[in-house]
Order: sequence, then structure tokens, then C-alpha cells
Amino acid sequence: MQSKNSRTACVAVLALHQAVTPLCATSFVPTLPLLLTHTLHEPVEAVGRLYAVFSVACLIGMLASAALLRRFSPRSALLIVMGCRIAAGAMHAAACAKATAATLPLLHLSRVLHGLSQCTMVLAPVWVGARVAPEERPRLIGLLSVAQTPGMVVGPSLGSLLAATLSSPLAQASVPGWITLALGLLALLATLALFDDTRLLPQPSAAEHASADPLLVGLVAWYMFASTLGLLAFESILALALYDMYAVDGGAAIVVWAPLALSATLGGLLMTYAQERVNLATLALLWNAGFAGCVALAIAWSA
Repeated sequence: MQSKNSRTACVAVLALHQAVTPLCATSFVPTLPLLLTHTLHEPVEAVGRLYAVFSVACLIGMLASAALLRRFSPRSALLIVMGCRIAAGAMHAAACAKATAATLPLLHLSRVLHGLSQCTMVLAPVWVGARVAPEERPRLIGLLSVAQTPGMVVGPSLGSLLAATLSSPLAQASVPGWITLALGLLALLATLALFDDTRLLPQPSAAEHASADPLLVGLVAWYMFASTLGLLAFESILALALYDMYAVDGGAAIVVWAPLALSATLGGLLMTYAQERVNLATLALLWNAGFAGCVALAIAWSA
């Protein structure tokens, strides 16, 4: 049985993972598409292929996380995953050192490893479900959500801000690799120092599997699929649109991402507050209404 201090330390480490995972992934948004199309002179379709590789690797990593937790303790699983992410960051930085015939294959391999490491987004809530009392789970899941949300837009802001300090396109493109490497090492060291859960997680019983509502599971799965599809489609073209329409490169894009980082942080805090007062179905409807409003504004603005 974990002590209160031990569990608090584990939750803090998981919150760190939830924050740095989307931050690392989205730090590539301002520079990766431009690296492919304007520096390596690949067709626009190459951007789609690289994002597809990353997406498939994410899916494989998520599906493999259950098998990983059956064979390894949560601590060991996190260390394995961080090893993949650190290797991905180092590989991306190496690929951007100089444009050679090996650059594109290294970028694809880096995207595979980085995609596999995204399964930390699954490991954290699974750990909460297995180790935390039912009455405390909503609060901790809300805390992890707050940690996760800002990273999704802080990542592009940080990637753009650091890229602005460099003049070479290849050096700018290497920035997210270094961010991923540094934050991967930070998460690895925090896990080694503070996350002491070395027991295998209990496996769900047959009764718990049977009690799951297939329709609800299907709706949640579809919602996550559609949300991720839209996010990746947005990420893959925004940098190209900013550059081709407004001559805004990866470094100058900070003016776009900084306001988004602030609004996402406020949105995450608001969602945590609302979860305690509004049922999840209503919250989901309100959230999607907000998305629909943004889409309508974008269409009207671009018409």
C-alpha cells in the first residue's frame, strides 16, 4: 500500500508526463512542415505521409500500452516509453544537422519512436483508475487534464520562440528535437527519483469488462478519433498556410501561438471547475458547440 506522500509524488510525476507529452509533440508544428517543403524541397504530400506515420505509431503505442502494463510495473513502463522519446528527439536533431540522403529516413524513424511514446497519455489515467479510490478519481483526472491542455499550444509557442533565435532553416527545424530530448530526460529523471510504484497493476475482472457499455465506449472512441484527426489536419497545414499566405516562418509564428497558449490554459482551468458542476454529456455538447463556432468563423473568414 502506498503512503500518501508516495502517491502524491507519483501523481506529480504523472502530471509532468501529461504536460510534456503534448508539449513535445506540438513543438514540431511551426517548423516540421516547412523543413520538408521549403528546406528539403519535398512535395506537400510528404508532410501528410510523415504525420500519417506519427499517427499510426500513436495508435500502435496506445494499443500496446495494455500489454506493456501487464508485463511491467508502471515505473518500468514509463522509463521504457521515455527511452523511446529521448531517442526520437536525438534522432530528429541529428537529422537536421545537415541535409543528406539520410535526413528523410531519420525523420520517419524519429516520428515512429515519438508516436509510440505518446502512450503516456493512456498510462496516467490507467494508473489513477487502479491506484486511487473512486471518490478521488474525478479530481485527479481533472488535474491531469489541466496539466495536459496547455502543453498542446505551449509546445508550438516554445518551438516558435526558440526557432526565432536561429537563422538557419535547418537549425530552426532542429529545435523541436532538442525540446523533446531535454524534456524527455527531465521526465525520465523525475520518474527515476520520485515515481516508486514498482508493483504490477491489477487486471480488470471479467465482471468489469462485462459492465462496460459498448455504445458509450464506441462514442468516446469516435470522439477521440475525430478530435485527433482534426487536430493533426490543422497542425499539418497551418505552418504552410502562415508561410505561403503571410510570409510568417517558424520563428515569427509565436504571434499566433502565444494567445492560443493563454486561452487553452484558461480553458483547461474552466473545464476542471465545470466538471464538478455540470454532467459530462452537457459538457461535451458545450465543448463541441465551441468547436463548431470556431469552424464557422474560420470558414467565414477564409471565404
